[in-house]
Amino acid sequence: MKTRILASTMLIPFFVCVFFGGVALKIAVVLLAAVGLDEFYKAMEHAGHKPSRVIGFGSLAVLAIGHVILNGFNPVFVMFWVIAVLMLSLVYGFDIDGTGITDSFGTLFGVLYVVLLFYQLVLIDESSRPVFIWLVFLTAYGADTMAYFTGYAIGKHKLCPKLSPKKTVEGAIGGVLGSVIFNMIFCLVVLKEFPWYIIVFSVAGAVLSQIGDLAASSIKRKVDIKDYGKIMPGHGGVLDRFDSVIFVAPALYLLMQFI
Repeated sequence: MKTRILASTMLIPFFVCVFFGGVALKIAVVLLAAVGLDEFYKAMEHAGHKPSRVIGFGSLAVLAIGHVILNGFNPVFVMFWVIAVLMLSLVYGFDIDGTGITDSFGTLFGVLYVVLLFYQLVLIDESSRPVFIWLVFLTAYGADTMAYFTGYAIGKHKLCPKLSPKKTVEGAIGGVLGSVIFNMIFCLVVLKEFPWYIIVFSVAGAVLSQIGDLAASSIKRKVDIKDYGKIMPGHGGVLDRFDSVIFVAPALYLLMQFI
């Protein structure tokens, strides 16, 4: 526990960047996405696959540079970017003897799963209410914390024993309640208001947070690794710590577009 708490302090520089937003946050997100993509590709390589790092990291660079040149989010550019990544990943599989379809799909999935989902944090920061970015972390980490303690205290029914033996149904419900409570406090104290749709986001976000955690666990089970990395002792790698965050961020960004 002590190791995990000390390791958590490594996230402080990132949250400082979140606080200031703008260029600082963009740089932090690019760095996290780069490390996360490297972790994902190493996991694929551990299972014997050969994803293209050139396509993966090249895609990250193009997205970051294009965002700066176009002065923010441009849906046409992002659509072009997604299609280009898809086509390049498929072309990468043309080498029948050297690569397989899993190598193409691994390359593509890594970009969409890591780069595109991390990108949502930048979009929230550039929205009309950038302060809402804190709701992403309160939801993800609030749900994770409350799920842990609720499951430890009263958990009896296993949620997904093959993926995560310690997770329980009671813990999952506690995680949803924790998300609602933490976000409610944030809105009332910081925003001085409590928009009705925060309840919707808190519940949906908490569910997605836990799905994101289970999805990451599923991939690790498939490729037979315990953690994606060792950058944070006790926590694992970037993907181990942000697996729930990158599932919650798109949900909040999309909700903000509809409300």
